[in-house]
Amino acid sequence: MIEMPGSNKPKAKRASATPERERVRITLDLSPAGYKRLQRLAKTAGITSATVLRQALQLYEYVVEQTGQGATFKSVDERGKETDIHFLGYGD
Repeated sequence: MIEMPGSNKPKAKRASATPERERVRITLDLSPAGYKRLQRLAKTAGITSATVLRQALQLYEYVVEQTGQGATFKSVDERGKETDIHFLGYGD
């Protein structure tokens, strides 16, 4: 629908592409090096720094849940060499 300037017709509400979600804003203090790491990750992944932090939270939640159930994590390189992954600050 096209509206002309000065038109008295009520404006139609646009449907949102995604449903609105309630958000909570936080403040985070990072060292300059930590901020550079966050920016580098966001640029490499092609996402925002907020998305990096949300995804990191999801991943850490998964690690905590799985580790609590006895799971371990490994990295496997292209030659098949396995290396145990230890998450600092959890399960030490």
